[in-house]
Amino acid sequence: MKGQRVVITAAASGIGRVVAAAFAANGAQVHLCDVNDDALAEAAAALPGAVVTKVDLADTDSVDGWIRSAVDDLGGVAQSSKSLN
Repeated sequence: MKGQRVVITAAASGIGRVVAAAFAANGAQVHLCDVNDDALAEAAAALPGAVVTKVDLADTDSVDGWIRSAVDDLGGVAQSSKSLN
């Protein structure tokens, strides 16, 4: 996973947080989003180097802005076999 660029939704708690921690622990660059400010701050503190953003997944403009930001911050992300730059 080292060097991979990963975006994870609902990453401040539960399965999303565990997945984010696993990627980060194995060297991936992670860009996380969640709607819960407090839990997101805790995730940021627990995962040094992670970029975190508050995003409401029900708001398509918010999601679009987050994905664009993540692609810019990470220098692209892989989606299936395609690379977004």
